[in-house]
Amino acid sequence: MSKVYVSPEETVTEFLQHYAVHFEEQMKEINLGYKKITELPIEFGSVFTTSSLIMLDLFCNEIEELPDSICSLRFLETLYCNSNKLVKLPEEIGALKKLKLLICDDNKIEELPDSICSLRFLETLYCNSNKLVKLPEEIGALKKLKLLICDDSFKKNLKKNSVQLLNFLLSFVPLTPRPFYSSFFLLYLSFDNMSKVYV
Repeated sequence: MSKVYVSPEETVTEFLQHYAVHFEEQMKEINLGYKKITELPIEFGSVFTTSSLIMLDLFCNEIEELPDSICSLRFLETLYCNSNKLVKLPEEIGALKKLKLLICDDNKIEELPDSICSLRFLETLYCNSNKLVKLPEEIGALKKLKLLICDDSFKKNLKKNSVQLLNFLLSFVPLTPRPFYSSFFLLYLSFDNMSKVYV
């Protein structure tokens, strides 16, 4: 059992009771999208601490906060938590040391936790369509990052503070002009590692 899709009739708690207890070591991917979930059990991540879960999909629910136990998923490589009602990400999200893809767009997040800068394998970060006013100061420490997408509200905030904008851009050099078709703030870092910045 490598992939698990939870049925519409099944609650997250029932899933944890019936499947996770018996098959948690075999689970690689869990899809909880489109379930109208408003919250995850506090112990959600703790149930899978001995598993090699690499993908968790929470897309399109009504979750306002992820439990801190999510950060104990030490093998997680992909996390979809977009299109929810999140106002923040767990402070210790940096503990997800193997995370490569983080999709958290279309929420109400105002600030990303500083620990996100510890995700040394992170390659893709979508955080557009939120309420972001800044990124962590050490965002440039993400040496594997190839694609960062933020929306126009964040871009405008950066432009109001020229010092912050300069420091931010200096984290990702060399620079190239922004393409005319970009309707959001797009930072694209190629496989050569940090080759293009669109502003």
